[in-house]
Amino acid sequence: MRKRSEATRPLEAVQIDHAKVDVMIVDDETGREIGRPWITLGVDALTRMATGFSLSLAPPTRLSASLCVLHSVCDKSRWLAERGVDFDWPVAGLPEAIHVDSNSFFGRRAFVRACREVGIETIWSEPAGARYGAHIEELIGNRLGCIPLVTDVGPMERAERDLYVGPHAQRLTLSELESWIGAEIAGVYHCRKHSDLGRAPLTLWRKNVRADALRMPLDCVNFRMSLLPDDEGALDEDGLWLRGRLYWSRALADDLAAGRSRLKVRYDPRDLSRIFVRRPSGRFVKALALEEAHVVESQGALAVATRSNRRAIETSRESRFTPPLVCDEAPLYDVELSESPTSQIYVTGEAAIHCARKCANACPFLFADR
Repeated sequence: MRKRSEATRPLEAVQIDHAKVDVMIVDDETGREIGRPWITLGVDALTRMATGFSLSLAPPTRLSASLCVLHSVCDKSRWLAERGVDFDWPVAGLPEAIHVDSNSFFGRRAFVRACREVGIETIWSEPAGARYGAHIEELIGNRLGCIPLVTDVGPMERAERDLYVGPHAQRLTLSELESWIGAEIAGVYHCRKHSDLGRAPLTLWRKNVRADALRMPLDCVNFRMSLLPDDEGALDEDGLWLRGRLYWSRALADDLAAGRSRLKVRYDPRDLSRIFVRRPSGRFVKALALEEAHVVESQGALAVATRSNRRAIETSRESRFTPPLVCDEAPLYDVELSESPTSQIYVTGEAAIHCARKCANACPFLFADR
């Protein structure tokens, strides 16, 4: 299926595009005006349901699209409840194809590889002009419920700090805007009659969606890790340094004892209270920022481990944290990002429904303060 207009079922084709939100973001503590944010939005081609979104004050990147895909795939019931949004947003599951403008962002290879590993085809379209927002305007218009969008952003406007808003524009923090967008999508946009469809997107979704067609990643941890940005951290006796912050995990004692000084890391830039450190086996362990870690565990533990014998190090290995997979009941381990432990890459039907519900309630990637 090459054309978005040929979609005949929900999630057969999802369009991802970027636009600016005509709202002034202010600092949480000082109230200082920061600028207008970007929204990266996924839209189901058949039903025009919003599949998910991400917000950022920086111009669109691979991370913007990746976070939008993650939000699209996951069950949103807990996400809505945490933000006090009392509406249903039933979209979840892997799309069959994602349509993205070819000039949309850098880092295309990593994005395509992560999508391909869970059976998502990435289709790059050649836009008529180098402007953002055209697809959003075509599919849903220039408003999300009551929230105004700027859907014609040229290349010279992308990297600029945008301090212009209309005289009646709202002034909100980024978290307040995120909650407002969630409420407007689920409670207003999905329920209003769409001018092109002749009915509400939610009505069309419920008419066409089939539970047995829902697909969820077999390995949710692997899927999320492949979409998060990576970096290298510096390891010393104090812990693992990354972007000026110190992180701690018991498993780091093994790496220090083995003489490793640089470690591969995956992280979510929205929540730097924890990172995910790649071990030589390809598995990941969670490391907490030092202020989040338990003081008793952190003080001097690495130095002690370097003087310990092999038995002590083996004990440390057994006690390391392993994020649980969300698709199975039995305790499982994380796997290599580049390899799948089975030829099956996603689950469907009842297994997918169970996976989506469990992901909403027991996701190891939930923000630390929630």
